[in-house]
This record gives sequence, C-alpha cells and structure tokens, in this order.
Amino acid sequence: MTEHFTGPPPVRLELNRVLDALSSGMPADAIESELVDMKEEPRRRGGRKEVLPATTTNEAAASYLAGELACLANSGGGAVVLGVADDGTVIGTQLDVDWLRHRIYELTDRKLTVTAAALPLRGERVLEIVAPAALEPIRFRGKIRHRVGKNCVEIDAATWAGTHQIRMGYDWSAQPSTRTLADVRAAALEVARDFLHASGEAAAADLAAASDQDLVRRLNLCDGSGALTNAGALLLCSGPAVIDYRRRKVAGGDAVTRIHRSGRSVLEQFAQVIDAVRLHNPRVELDVRWVRGQTYRIPDLAAREAVVNGITHRDWQSPTATEIEHVGDRYTVTSPGGFIGGVGPDNIITHPSVPRYPRLAQTMAKLRIAERQGIGVDRMHRDMLALGLPAPVIEQLPGPSVRTTLLGGEPDHAWLELRARMWPANACDDLDFLLVLDATARRGWISGPTAAAAMQRSRAETTDVIERLTQVTVEDDGKQLFVEVDGDPHADKDPYDAAWQLSNDVRARLDASRRRLGPSRDQLLAGYARERGRISSTEAASLLGSSANTARTALDDLERDGVLASGRAQRRGRGFFYVPAS
Repeated sequence: MTEHFTGPPPVRLELNRVLDALSSGMPADAIESELVDMKEEPRRRGGRKEVLPATTTNEAAASYLAGELACLANSGGGAVVLGVADDGTVIGTQLDVDWLRHRIYELTDRKLTVTAAALPLRGERVLEIVAPAALEPIRFRGKIRHRVGKNCVEIDAATWAGTHQIRMGYDWSAQPSTRTLADVRAAALEVARDFLHASGEAAAADLAAASDQDLVRRLNLCDGSGALTNAGALLLCSGPAVIDYRRRKVAGGDAVTRIHRSGRSVLEQFAQVIDAVRLHNPRVELDVRWVRGQTYRIPDLAAREAVVNGITHRDWQSPTATEIEHVGDRYTVTSPGGFIGGVGPDNIITHPSVPRYPRLAQTMAKLRIAERQGIGVDRMHRDMLALGLPAPVIEQLPGPSVRTTLLGGEPDHAWLELRARMWPANACDDLDFLLVLDATARRGWISGPTAAAAMQRSRAETTDVIERLTQVTVEDDGKQLFVEVDGDPHADKDPYDAAWQLSNDVRARLDASRRRLGPSRDQLLAGYARERGRISSTEAASLLGSSANTARTALDDLERDGVLASGRAQRRGRGFFYVPAS
C-alpha cells in the first residue's frame, strides 16, 4: 500500500529495467547491476554444454541461490532473475516457486524469506526472486557476505553492523561526544584557518575570520551548549596517532622520515603529513608547448586526495591508523574499513559519493580540504593520467581496509605532446577520453566492453564517448586520433561492438613513450583473437602497423605454436581468418 505514496522501491524499478532490457535481446552481462543479477539455473547443462530437461526441484540451485540472495539481503536488498545465461540466452526454469522459497528459508537458518514469481521472457518461463534488506546479518554456511560493486565478499558481523547503520541513516560523526569547546586545541583552529585562507575564496576567508567559538559552530561541530560532535572531537581535540606516514627512498630501506604522533588533533596530524609528502615529493621540469613549469613526481592534488579519503572515509570505530607508505615514487594509503553504499573498485569513479560519516565529510568540504562536489577520485585519475602516469589503483583488502596506490615518476613527454595537439583543445582534459586513450595505448586496442570497464560507464555512455573520440584530431596534421581496427567485421556498425585503436600517426608519436611498452607482438595478436573470437591478417596488420605479409607471418607463427588455429579448411581466398586454438 505504501507504494501508492512513495512509488515503487529501487529494487522493483531496477528489476523492471533489467527485464525490459532482456526482453529486447540485450546480453545479461551488459545490463545486470548492483541490485539485480541474472543467473542460469545450476546443473542445467550437460558435459557438452547442452541444456538438460528442467525439473521442479533442484537442490544445487536452491543452495546456490540461498548464498546469492543472502548476500543481496545483507547489502540492503536485491533481486535475481533465474533462467538467463551470461550471454543473454534465456534457457528458463521450471523450479516450483513455493518449494524454492521454503528451501532458501531453511538454508539461511530461517532468517531469509524471499518473494518469487514466475513470468514469461522470450518464450521461456523465468523466476524473479527478491530478497528484502536484512535487519540482522544473514549467514549462509556460517559466513556473512555482502556486495562490493557486483561481487559478494565476506565480512564480519561488526563491519556488517556498521554498514547497516549507515544504510539506516545513522551518522556516528554527528553524535555528541564528551568533549566541549574548552577541549579544542588552538593549534587545530589555526590549521583550519590556514586551509580556509589557502582556498582563495571570499566565503572561506570570511569563515576564517570568525572567532574561535563561531568558527566551530559555523563548521557545525558543536551544539548550542558547546558540546562537540564526534567529528568536532576528532578534528579539533588531542588524541592518539591516527596517521602513520613513512618515507623510504627504496623498498626495504630504513624510514628517513616517520610521522606518527599522538597528543594532536586529526587536523594537525593531517597538515603535518601533507607537508612531509610535499617535502619528499621531488619536482620535475615541464616544457611542452602550453605545459611549462614544475610539477611533482606524484601529482600533488592526487597525493593529498588519497590522504583525505583515507581520513574522511575510514572506519573511525577501528583503532588502526591510516597508513601511508611513500617509497621512491610509489605512494600507498591504506585505511581501515571497506567500501560502503554500493561503492567498489569497479564503479568508484562514477558512483555518487557515499560518505561513511556525512557530518565529517561535510566539515572537510567546508574547510576546503575535501572536494565539495564529491569528485576527488575523478581528480586523482585525471591528474595522474594527464601526466602520462598510471591510473590510481583503489582496492579493498581483507580486514577489511581500502588501499589506494599511486605510481609516480617522470611525466611522459610524448604523451604530453600528444595532449597538447589534440583538437578540440578541451579534449585533452576530458577524463573519459583520458581513460579510454590510456587503456588503448597500454593494450594496443580496445572494444566497447573494455572501454566501459575503464570508464566505469554504461553501454550507452560508452558509445557516446567513442563517437566523440572519433571526432578528435591531431591539430598539426588534422588526422584522426582514434580509429577502427581495419578488417574488423563489426566496423561501421555499432561503435560499442567494434574494435578501436590509436591511429598510425599517433602511435608513431608515442613510440618513445612508456605507453608503447605494452603487450609483445604475440601477446597483442593472441589477446585480440581470444577476446574477439577471431583475427585476420588485415586486422593483425592494422594492430601492428605493418604490411599484410608481415602480419600473416606473425599469425602463421602463432598457429605453428598452437596458439591459433585456421578459421576454415580452405586457407586461401578473401575473408580467411584465424581463431584461438581450443
């Protein structure tokens, strides 16, 4: 009844979207999401992958679904469409709905009650099975699992409780602490004012000019009686060392600098670490057309944003410090607490920001320390890729904890020269373009699915980016930057299904670049054949930038080595191609 007032819940809306997309023939892996999975019924395939007759009961299917649906329930709820293979083939299911619901209930220690219904899909019967949000952790085979992106990972009960509180709107950082305005450190307020002044904004300068008490109140870090919130106590009062920074010149070497000091506020510890990072982050000269001056070997804003995230989004219920290892040009920030709110490594660039502690995140933004638009991770990626450095690696580790790794070094001058000559001029700063071009340069080619994974965007968004990239030229000769692989049978059809590469002229510009140190000749051709299911001498010549004869020789060598096989018995004639050897 409440849906008449509130509208359908998100799971229902997403389930409707997925079912509509499946009805139109889209493949499952292109449309499944964090809320809805497509599953083929286990044990419905024979030894030759043929579909076996359906039955009304299937213990293997019930056990598998119990684990997947428990995971969805622990993540705030979700749904499974049963009877759809990964490639989008609808094989259907004849499982009895009442039997399946009862078995899932029994297999989850009588904790999970799902709703299920049969419906037609492309001439077959499938089941939609919906798991409600769990009010207490649901275990399957003794383990608690929840979703990180589109994957299920194991967590402990305490971590689940923390994420559940966040889903319910509980904000620990906004709760009252036992500290008051009298406990605020003067040095912490000075650091706060320094950050406000450094922004150069008039509104920030006005906030910095406020009295001590007004500054704390305007930052929303205390109540009317002067009692500090937990966020206020963290940022402004003395406490244990919560950041552990180590600088080593080489891996395994002694730490030349270590900052791990107690008796200071989090703001003070943060400011000291940022100063140390800059001190030990060498500068290099840039002299590339419009890019002149100096930059850090690890981009300054990227290094700072990694620390900001390691403080703002960490689990403050954990006693573990946020650790920063600065070894040579490698910079890692590891903070306790896993991803929350559906954010994961495969969507962190595009997923809306989901702060673990909203009040703390808001204060960091008011102090101009964190990005107010929630685009800090975007900036990290753009600043690294703009200089020709590898994209940040952000991953969840057991514990759980989140680790961000930045690999700095000398900027890639060939890459900078290319960016300087891209037209239109604003193309060189487009993060989507940088992500796709970086992946293409490293892999030698790219397709819609790999471009989508690099950008963390949908099929429609990826198609739009590819189409826009084909309009980008290199200014001094007007030639295309991004072109289709010659001989690709999908060329001139759907851009998402086609194979793409950098033009020969662009690749020639990058010959001296570290980005050309990608796969070897054999790895490039074998990888293309494996992912595309085939490769012709025309495609190979396009990928290698060589003659057809050279490409044919390379393919023949791979066939002789057992990597490729003939695509048809008749080896002569137009259209001959190779396939991956079984």
